Amino acid sequence: LSEEETHTALTKWNDTKADYPKDKTLSQLFEDQVIRTPNQVAIVFEDQKLTYLELNEQANQWAGLLREKGVKAGTTVGMMVEESLEMIVGILAVLKAGAAYLPIDPDQVVKRTNAILKDSAARFLIVKGNQKADLHFDGDVIDMEVPLFKGRDTANLAAGQPDHNAYLIYTSGSTGTPKGVFIQHRSVVNYIT
Repeated sequence: LSEEETHTALTKWNDTKADYPKDKTLSQLFEDQVIRTPNQVAIVFEDQKLTYLELNEQANQWAGLLREKGVKAGTTVGMMVEESLEMIVGILAVLKAGAAYLPIDPDQVVKRTNAILKDSAARFLIVKGNQKADLHFDGDVIDMEVPLFKGRDTANLAAGQPDHNAYLIYTSGSTGTPKGVFIQHRSVVNYIT
């Protein structure tokens, strides 16, 4: 490459600095969107859909339930939920409750699921769909198919902090035991901005 091309490749193309809302969590950004477009469709799954307002209200109801059960900042909540509207409601509810969600593929090998649940020290597991008989989990299992959230407050909860963990993701484990990595709200907000 010429000197000019090298400069372009290394300097101009790598200039990815951008201002972003460092003081906001993912749930706060979502709540800002609800204010802007409450009646716009936020999510569609098969023949079901929810507007931003409906999604926000359901997530707030579930988040209130999670808080009553003891979910707070520093808590990890496993999410073993099949693809559905409820999956998104659940993830948003965990974030609104101030906790970190741990995505668990319901179709993965149960040995891996058990290892991840044990290593993560998750005290809560949100489920929807068929559950494995040989799942080993001693914490509180919350079934999204049971309408526990109905009749609960739909107002937004007090926000968490940008430096709180948003989720815990595990490596593939191709070299041995899967390893978990926490990702903070601030990191995700930076990435999406």
